[in-house]
Amino acid sequence: MALRPERQAARSRWRILIAVVVVAVLGSLTAVGVVYARRPDDRGATPLYIGVQPVRDPGSVIIGAAGDIACPPGRRRNRPNVCGMESTAKVLEAIRPDAVLALGDNQYPSGSLADFEASYADTWGAYRAITFPVPGNHEYETPGARGYFGYFGKRAGEPDKGYYSYDLGGWHLIALNSECHQIGGCGDSDPQARWLRQDLEAHPRKCVLAYWHRPRFSSGPHGNDRDLDALWRILAGTRADIVLAGHDHDYERFTPMNAGGEADPEGVRQFVAGTGGRSHYKFRDPKPTSKARITGRHGVLRLQLTEQAYTWEFRAAPRAEVLDRGNGQCH
Repeated sequence: MALRPERQAARSRWRILIAVVVVAVLGSLTAVGVVYARRPDDRGATPLYIGVQPVRDPGSVIIGAAGDIACPPGRRRNRPNVCGMESTAKVLEAIRPDAVLALGDNQYPSGSLADFEASYADTWGAYRAITFPVPGNHEYETPGARGYFGYFGKRAGEPDKGYYSYDLGGWHLIALNSECHQIGGCGDSDPQARWLRQDLEAHPRKCVLAYWHRPRFSSGPHGNDRDLDALWRILAGTRADIVLAGHDHDYERFTPMNAGGEADPEGVRQFVAGTGGRSHYKFRDPKPTSKARITGRHGVLRLQLTEQAYTWEFRAAPRAEVLDRGNGQCH
């Protein structure tokens, strides 16, 4: 029996209404799926995050770190106070790292690709496949640090940024670029600081180690670098655990510090390890939070990162002699 016209019209309206509701619900579910796929916890979508890196034992990760490393090609190597890159490479061999952190000024004098290939490559270059570098001021003596980015390739991050992050075992590591004027600044509202906040929010349950070239605090001749204050405060505010730097050609360990650089057992512990091979500096103005200072020795900072703790050793070249050691807990 045929439906009356008014009933047919009513049924058509109901069908249209149901279709609209279904489309709206499906659209909402799709939107939720998109939001979920881009949550900070979804690390694949975090900008400049390069993922979980392979290690031998995720519960006990070994890192070797130093900056200020390779002399210019042709310079006599291993002469006292001049160049110890070969001997520090032997220290790396002795500690058998899962990852190497090259803390900037990795190749003197200007970080050209030819110099990297003729000097750095012969020593620390043996570990390039497990090296996670940051640039220093000498890398930018070549415009745009083209030699540095050319040598390390994708491992150095995007050439206009030079900062990135990744995971090793239970730790989140953040490579930052302290050559602020090259990347649009290091201020609180500048791109690197905004990215750093986003990255830390995306990895809230990890122990955190950050590193760059210029130290925020130093008793060496370069002294404190106020340009990095915003980045330090962001890290301290999120209770990061360790910050590494180079630039001053010495080794220095600080007590944990808060955002203002004052001693705080819940603060960030900073190490300076500009000891990779290129000469030595003398200390000038010991800071009140400085707890260990070594100069006149090339060497490598060895870190062992476990699930909720870490140990450190400063191992001097050429025999990997331990000159400073200790341990700490993640926050």
